[in-house]
Amino acid sequence: MSNTKGLLHKRSLMCLATAMLLSHQASAQLHTVNTPPESMLVLATEQFEQGAYKNAAQSAAKYMSAMHYTLHAINTDAADKAGYVLVTSKLKIDEQGSDVMAVDYLNKTANPAYKQRAAFALAQYYFRHNQLVSAIYYYELAGIANLTNKEIADAKFELAYCYFN
Repeated sequence: MSNTKGLLHKRSLMCLATAMLLSHQASAQLHTVNTPPESMLVLATEQFEQGAYKNAAQSAAKYMSAMHYTLHAINTDAADKAGYVLVTSKLKIDEQGSDVMAVDYLNKTANPAYKQRAAFALAQYYFRHNQLVSAIYYYELAGIANLTNKEIADAKFELAYCYFN
């Protein structure tokens, strides 16, 4: 009798263990190839907002290169945002040739918000490099509609300084 109780007890434990294993979801990291491309853009945006401009530029570049290899329709808003993050990050870290890249971006993008914000970043780049005549054009292109209050104050002061000199 005790033998059958022991056998019944073992079966109950095995059934319980099997049920627990089957009901538990296995979670693991996604392989980089399997992650959606938008996650790279989200990462680039977060890095940009935190001031990690070099990392943001790399993440935005990865997103843009992944966009070319996907078969899905290209999201132009996301492409404009990735271009903005890439260009502005490179301007902020003073990477060689970033001003030419920014001018090219400004000529290609149709999104006024990203265009104006990129123009502001380019104007500040020229201001930091004492190219005040070039800075004036991009400060005026940037306007104030898509800038924060602090950026507006900086832009007005820097533009006045450019006109003064």
